[in-house]
This record gives sequence, structure tokens and C-alpha cells, in this order.
Amino acid sequence: MASSDERIKRADECISQGKRLVEERQYAEALALFKEALEIDRETRPSRVWAVLTELGDCYNSIFDHQKAEEAYQEAILST
Repeated sequence: MASSDERIKRADECISQGKRLVEERQYAEALALFKEALEIDRETRPSRVWAVLTELGDCYNSIFDHQKAEEAYQEAILST
């Protein structure tokens, strides 16, 4: 099993790659990476969950899935 530091590094990589993919309009791939980062951060860095949920919400808005975007934003608000 990966150490906490390795998992945090992976979450950061997922977020960075996800943002790049959003810029390239590769939303499905970006969503998968943001979801992976969210799973890791929930276990290792709860204080960062809101930021990943915001990225997810923005990505969902980009593909016009406003329901999922709203859910992600609401969860981000509640996680702070």
C-alpha cells in the first residue's frame, strides 16, 4: 500500500493533470482524475476536499451537467 505522502503526491498530480485536461476540453478524463483526487484527499487531507469538489463542479458545468455541478458545489460548501 502506498504511503500517505505518496497518496498526497498522487492527488496533487491528478488535480494538476485534471486542470490541464479541462483546458484541452477532455472533460471525461478530467472528471476521472478529479474523482481519484477526491477519494485520496478525503482520506489524507480533509481540509482540501472543498478545492477538489470545486474543480469537479467547474468541470461538470463545462459539460452542462448542472445538477452534478450543483451537488459538487453544495458538498464543497458543507465540507468547509
